[in-house]
Amino acid sequence: MAERLSFPFIKNYIYDLFKIRLNNNAILKPLMFGYYITFKCNFHCSYCTYANENIINNFNEELETEEIFNLLKIIRKSCPNLYITGGEPLLREDIIEVLKECKKLKFKMVSLISNMSVFHKNMGILDYLDNLSVSLDMIESNKYSKIVNTPENIIKKSIENITVCSKLQKEKNFTLTVNFVANDQTIPHAKDVLNFCLKNSIRFTIGPEIQNNGRVNEKIKNNLQYKELLKDVIKLRKSNKLILGSKLYHKTISDLLPFRCYPLLTPRIYPNGNFLYPCEPLKNIGVNMLKMGSYEKALKKAIHEGGPIPKCKDRCYKNCYVEPSNFLRYPFKTFSEYL
Repeated sequence: MAERLSFPFIKNYIYDLFKIRLNNNAILKPLMFGYYITFKCNFHCSYCTYANENIINNFNEELETEEIFNLLKIIRKSCPNLYITGGEPLLREDIIEVLKECKKLKFKMVSLISNMSVFHKNMGILDYLDNLSVSLDMIESNKYSKIVNTPENIIKKSIENITVCSKLQKEKNFTLTVNFVANDQTIPHAKDVLNFCLKNSIRFTIGPEIQNNGRVNEKIKNNLQYKELLKDVIKLRKSNKLILGSKLYHKTISDLLPFRCYPLLTPRIYPNGNFLYPCEPLKNIGVNMLKMGSYEKALKKAIHEGGPIPKCKDRCYKNCYVEPSNFLRYPFKTFSEYL
């Protein structure tokens, strides 16, 4: 992680660090933007909040390529780091053009999240990525296909693509990360996924299933297998750097501990260019970044319309909210585990 840190990132982080200690203000400078480039997806995961809300089928507002370029310029002025998610980003025919533009704009770190089903048609993305994160919750393709409502041959191709991709990390100078979503269906398969990652030098992250209301699936709140799994992950993390996530993060999602969330550390942008305030799970306000011309103006308008950020203590437990917030609250305890 240390080699990926840039001066703009460090500057924003130090600003935020002092700001929360001086007045506990949650209006902070961003450390990484998340951009949902599309909601179209060829998987239909039973535990996907977007599929369950039917956003995938009904949300057709997406930016054209040139509009995306303009959005990227706005984002880059406020933050050097970006991750592109969906839906399935590789379904966009212009995805390599978009990544080339990120390179042109000199983003310091660019990540992309994919289910890898069509990676073999888009291998050129590796020339422009620092990290590729992939969704994988089971190795047994026949069982996995049922919970993601996708033909088994596509699942097999996804796993094959992940394996191929893992062997290109050194050559292409990127890291490959598996995101494992823990719920009552997937937890029994977690060890298989973890062993697959360790065997193929793939980084591993874990998070609980988040439902439509932004809260953790009730079925795992008192799931003993879930808690035992997190204990094993914490233990393995001590000796294996392929396991991502601080001990505090894993304890937080294991015991669902209250934490102070700072959602503006990782602002989210929807496919139509709307900045979501105060965060993606709540999405009370949507302000279009292209119309406003800057993130700062969009944020000011969102605060005016939506009021202060609520102090959520036990809501979504998404890695992208929990861990950055921990970095800010407990910098020495968390950052030291990544260096």
